[in-house]
Amino acid sequence: MKKKLMIMSASIGFGHDKAAETIKSKIEEKDMNIQVEIIDFMDIIQPSISKLIKRSYLKMIHTLPSWYSLIYSATKNIKYQNKAIDIANYHMNKKIVELLRKSKPDMILFVNPLPSSIIPSLMKKGRIAIRKATLITDYAMHKGWLNDEIDCYFVGRKELEEGILRASTNKPDIHITGIPVEDKFMMTVSKKDIAWKYELNVETPTILVMGGGLGLGSIKKTIMMIDEIDSPMQTIVLAGRNEKLQKVLSEIEFRDDHAVRILGFCDNVHELMSIADVLISKSGGLTMTEATCKKLPVLIIDPIPGQEVINAKYFDRLGTAKYVDDIKDLKLEIINLIFVNPKRREKMAKMCEEVMQPEAANEISEIIITQIREQ
Repeated sequence: MKKKLMIMSASIGFGHDKAAETIKSKIEEKDMNIQVEIIDFMDIIQPSISKLIKRSYLKMIHTLPSWYSLIYSATKNIKYQNKAIDIANYHMNKKIVELLRKSKPDMILFVNPLPSSIIPSLMKKGRIAIRKATLITDYAMHKGWLNDEIDCYFVGRKELEEGILRASTNKPDIHITGIPVEDKFMMTVSKKDIAWKYELNVETPTILVMGGGLGLGSIKKTIMMIDEIDSPMQTIVLAGRNEKLQKVLSEIEFRDDHAVRILGFCDNVHELMSIADVLISKSGGLTMTEATCKKLPVLIIDPIPGQEVINAKYFDRLGTAKYVDDIKDLKLEIINLIFVNPKRREKMAKMCEEVMQPEAANEISEIIITQIREQ
């Protein structure tokens, strides 16, 4: 009889879901006797509450980032699980218990803080004994990820291990593995072939501009700043699933010596990173990990207040990225990295090579497989 792993994500942002898919693929590749099922936490809770959570989150990070920052800071060092569990008990306790008893997983892996902080306590109340693990997909420590019923954590850096141990009353296993990315981010691709595919010149400086799967941040302002640079340039812009933004950007006329490619949501980001000299992006945990694996220097702009600001400062300290906290300085930073001080860019790429954790997906999947087999 096959063993079963349930991975529980939440469809708020794309990094969590990508991490879930990466682990699922890796485990199925390594052990055909383990069945992996991905569950969206937002499908479990009441539809009206799910819509409210998504709408509120997007509203805050788009138009009220200071509110999001305030909430993040206020809850950073406070255990608020009991209140969350009371709400969850009222709306979905029965649904959770039924799901777990029907699915009968041997282990659950949480890749989003919402289910990670709530579900384990519900399981305890429902007397459901299943091994529980959490993969933290940011480099920031926040108690919203934590629950004393979690048996095992996978984290990206040492400081998170220390934070978990300070905050936990139990003694969970903690593995400093890094954040998992798909194997293709470790593969070498032909820059010439990718440039040809997008009708670009492999010798011309190339900038990749991203705003995550939702196309967030000052993307239009960024590419207009790049267009002011008085030298031949190439810019690839990913608008994500933001079709309105993609349409607006596609209508802009750029300098004749600036080739600009406006794209929507792409599944070949690894190729686009391969031909770029610099990435301009916000600092989601998965994006920063992918860029590090591609040895691609990053200019960070418009991080989401809270976890992404912490990510930005962390990678700035490592030397793999530059956190540009005032977008007015972005143009000078681009000119400096591309034209004035390319050795600094080379040094940033070298630091990526030194700190990257390319085996994260392998390490996490091996640990999970071992733990499931021991059940």
